[in-house]
Parts: sequence; structure tokens; C-alpha cells
Amino acid sequence: GLNVDEVDYLKEMVAQAEKRAQRTREVAKKKIEEFRVACYQLFGWKMQVNGAQYHLSSMYAEQEHQTLAFGQREDGGMELLETPYCSELELEINEVLRKYNSVPVFLSQICLDNFQKCTAFVMPSALS
Repeated sequence: GLNVDEVDYLKEMVAQAEKRAQRTREVAKKKIEEFRVACYQLFGWKMQVNGAQYHLSSMYAEQEHQTLAFGQREDGGMELLETPYCSELELEINEVLRKYNSVPVFLSQICLDNFQKCTAFVMPSALS
């Protein structure tokens, strides 16, 4: 068997490993939150991850229920999942998402539309 010194040594090694693991979890949690805040500030979308679903809400949404949900397809792409907000976005879903198959363009369009609704911003004609 092990003597007392060996047992104490192993206990100390386990305690140190647990401390390192806890510090790693804390740093990872902090970095993930920093990344989420940066994405929100850069792209205008707050993301909540729930399993394999990604729930997005625009910083310019007029109402809290205006959220989108995406799931990951087997080919790695993203698929829009049905939410109550989707019924308000039929034109954008058909004209942008289905026609061009581009989630980034779709999200950009929604973000710009919401921005225009909540501000007096009017897109210059040269850009529209």
C-alpha cells in the first residue's frame, strides 16, 4: 500500500489539478462572455445558445418577442427555425434567405430594417 506521505502527495496533486481546472473554467466563461458582448456590439445580435439551437435578438428589435432561432444542418450550414417573429418576416425570408441562401445577408437586412424603424435614419439613395 501507500504510506502517509504518498497519500498526502497524491491528495495535493489532485487539489492542484482541481484548482487549475476551476481557473480554466472561469477564464473560459469570461472569454465566452467577452466574445458574446463583442459580437453584439459588432453585429447587433445577441445570441443565446440552447443545445444545438441559436436564438438571436437584434439590438434594434422593437419588441422582445422579435427573436430568431437557427439550428445547424448536417452539412454544417444554418437553418432558420420557426418562431413567432418569422410570420412578420415572410418577405425577407422569401426574398433574401430562400432566394440567396445567405444567413448573413438575411440577418443584415433584418438589422438594417429594425434600425430604420427605431430611428429617423433613411438609407441614402446611392446605397439602396
